[in-house]
Amino acid sequence: MMVQSPALQRQSRILTGGNGSICLNEDVIFFISPDYGTVLDFDRGRFFGLDTIGSKMLALTLEYGTNTAITHLTGEYNAPAKQIEQDLEALLKQLHKKHLISSTSLAQSSGFHAFLLTIVNWTEWLQNLLFLIPLRLITKINRLALGSKQPSRFQVSILLTLAWFSLRLLGWKRSLIIFKQQPDHPKKQVVANSMEIIVAVDHVVRAIAARKLLFPVTCKERALVGYYLLQAVYDYSPTLVVGINCYPFRGHAWVECADRVLTDDVDHCEQFTPVARYN
Repeated sequence: MMVQSPALQRQSRILTGGNGSICLNEDVIFFISPDYGTVLDFDRGRFFGLDTIGSKMLALTLEYGTNTAITHLTGEYNAPAKQIEQDLEALLKQLHKKHLISSTSLAQSSGFHAFLLTIVNWTEWLQNLLFLIPLRLITKINRLALGSKQPSRFQVSILLTLAWFSLRLLGWKRSLIIFKQQPDHPKKQVVANSMEIIVAVDHVVRAIAARKLLFPVTCKERALVGYYLLQAVYDYSPTLVVGINCYPFRGHAWVECADRVLTDDVDHCEQFTPVARYN
């Protein structure tokens, strides 16, 4: 679900998706300001900057298609249509090469990428072996120990480790799917004594993430683990939020549950405008 603040709407725009033939890849967000554009690949944690003309070319293509974009740009800049078409094609190829957009016409020239995707699909059993099975085992262990009202620090360390490897091997989209693939249980209503559990999950995840592990834990690992624990182990209904900060441009992820910000400080998260929510 897309969310924009009124101030952000007055000064800029955020685009996701596309018109069908040219689309932004999932978890890719196109932020358009009056002077420049930035394509955020939240999956890989990368940014791609565009000048004013490049931003307009991409925005028109995503909203109306290449033919309409070429016609509009030819009239606006009084340039030959052939030159506009060549410039647009070069831009789209560059974005496609960086896995920021999907295109039915460009996909034919990317056979190696299609081959890699085929291999990834064939290795789904390996993903289950490395990530899904351990997650379900940890879920069962934690659910048997709910009387402690706090997840084990050792198990949280394992979860953060799994999240770290999953994000780097599979990317954001597949990692989110895996951390959501848990047995369904009736969701609990948040009552007064529920806050003790919610606060405990937040405290343990942040405390373990702050320790010097063998790898740097970022907001995405904390958010995935906090979201997983609250929905799979404790049966609450948390929301994983992705936000952006325009100046300087950066992305962030955190968890919300019972009107409370988790896995990071409220003051820090308030600097970011939510652009995606995963329930």
